Amino acid sequence: MKDTINVDWLCFNAYCTDFNRLFYALKGTDKYIYEAQEVGTIVYKKRYYVIHDREKIATLLFEPTSSLLNKNLIQIQIANKFLYAFGLKKLCNEIINDLGVTFHSFSRIDICSDTDNYIDLAPQEFIKKFASNEIIKLGKTKGYLPFKSNKGLQFSGITFKNKDSITAFKLYNKSLEMRETHEKKYIKESWIENGYDGEKDVYRIEVSLKNFSQQMLCIDGEYVFTNLDTFINYTTIPLIFFYYINRSFKFAYNEHKKNVSENTKVKLITIENASCKLIKLNGRLDTSRNTRIMINELFLTIAKAKQKEVEEVEHCLSSLIFLLKKYDLEDWFEKKYNIDTSIIDKYRLDLFTPISTELFVND
Repeated sequence: MKDTINVDWLCFNAYCTDFNRLFYALKGTDKYIYEAQEVGTIVYKKRYYVIHDREKIATLLFEPTSSLLNKNLIQIQIANKFLYAFGLKKLCNEIINDLGVTFHSFSRIDICSDTDNYIDLAPQEFIKKFASNEIIKLGKTKGYLPFKSNKGLQFSGITFKNKDSITAFKLYNKSLEMRETHEKKYIKESWIENGYDGEKDVYRIEVSLKNFSQQMLCIDGEYVFTNLDTFINYTTIPLIFFYYINRSFKFAYNEHKKNVSENTKVKLITIENASCKLIKLNGRLDTSRNTRIMINELFLTIAKAKQKEVEEVEHCLSSLIFLLKKYDLEDWFEKKYNIDTSIIDKYRLDLFTPISTELFVND
């Protein structure tokens, strides 16, 4: 079975300035049906299921419980089944357009890799060796081992998660989970399409991403978490997964060497090298300062990319324009770099010809 990489959780924030239009889309047309739920969440008072062609396609949350949150802020979570189907980008954009809302940011993204074909050792053996300290994780982290107690401990997976961390990781028996909870035929179908013969259990490695205000990931000159179109790309999604796995999900045999990094590495699955750049925004900075840091990074990337491929500069320039408009920072940018933002699109690359990297200054 080939490794099957897919999005397994997609939740994003949006702004709604016309709730009449939103409710008309849900109540006044034949396209959607809504089901109001009795209980909301800790963050939102109201929770609706959005139904299309007799299937739930999304969960809609609105009316923030905290007065600190913008009253126009809503949250949309795409139903799990549709994350495994073609046309995910079209579905997301269609929901946004029909409800009359504007994408704001991602809330949570889970990307997973499913396979029954592991390299160095079987996942169950890996988990046992980790529990007995024969295998160690490289890098500081916290985690836990879910288990069952029957005739001895039976470990079913492993989870690594730090409080307030950007990422969390899991390795677990997905076949067992579906047998014990809910059989998802569309997941099994995706396995079969990739050569699954049903003889062995499928294990899943999962990376969960949140706190997107603290990170900007750049792939091929494009910041992939700025909007739905840059993220929902079937070439980009595996690269995001490989990047975070390569960065934080690394293990070695415990050979008791003084330098831990010299221990023999454990290889579970084939990991491709992903040419990505992560900008971490640490601390409790205000949003405007965070955004300016991102814009400065983009501007420096553009300046350094002058001698490289035109497409790379084009991607960075598009992201720069997006952030300037989204966060109303055109005036700040014009004063800082003496550039009229209204003609950036018109003149594109020629606009940056006289600009040197020496002009780049962190705010």
